[in-house]
Amino acid sequence: WFSGTSIDYWLNRGVPAEDIVIGMPLYARPSWKQYRHLVAENPEYAFVDYAPTAPMESYYNGMNTLREKTVIALSRAGGVMLFDVNEDTNDEYSIVSMIDSLVKRTENLSKEELSRYVTVILNQRELEFIKEDGYGVPFINADSRTMVPLRKPLEAIGATLSYDSKNRIVTASKDSTTVTIPIGENVIYVNGIKVETDTEAIIKEDRTYIPLRAVLEAFGYKFDWHGSSRTVIISNN
Repeated sequence: WFSGTSIDYWLNRGVPAEDIVIGMPLYARPSWKQYRHLVAENPEYAFVDYAPTAPMESYYNGMNTLREKTVIALSRAGGVMLFDVNEDTNDEYSIVSMIDSLVKRTENLSKEELSRYVTVILNQRELEFIKEDGYGVPFINADSRTMVPLRKPLEAIGATLSYDSKNRIVTASKDSTTVTIPIGENVIYVNGIKVETDTEAIIKEDRTYIPLRAVLEAFGYKFDWHGSSRTVIISNN
């Protein structure tokens, strides 16, 4: 999709950023099925951009893609507009509710902070990090690596955690895998085997941050990065 390109087109023609709004449809092509009808057929269709519907297939923007577009619009333009909110759901899969949650979480961020805002998607669901909760928020470090507060992603995958404060070592275990993470070192240990990393875990404002990719790949997760919206996509499918 071309959200960033579209914004650049109008910025280059002198339109103020705050006057640029990204339109986001809630229907599919070529089936013309509405988003709410797609979700009614299968709730998992909320999180993808394609559904094998009959008699025609459905290509559309699901919740995660629309979230990415909203992040781009909030950081680089004036906002977003939905085509016909009647096509939305009124439950946990609501696009309006997703946008409202995102706006509330970012409304107190400066433009500079918003330009560094990182979204984490784990198995199609967003891991929400709220600055005001005091648990820390993801960021990109000087090594261009995504650093994420320790507890939320590891507990989300079902890992158990322990912390050796004397030696500053975090241990995360799940099934037959144990990952040991020394704070301040460019290394982790996977079942006792040393694995070098290109950045280090740190403690920032009394919160432990881990290099997300290195740690979750040790547990068998796949990792993708969408730079335009600063979105991390993690999956074990």
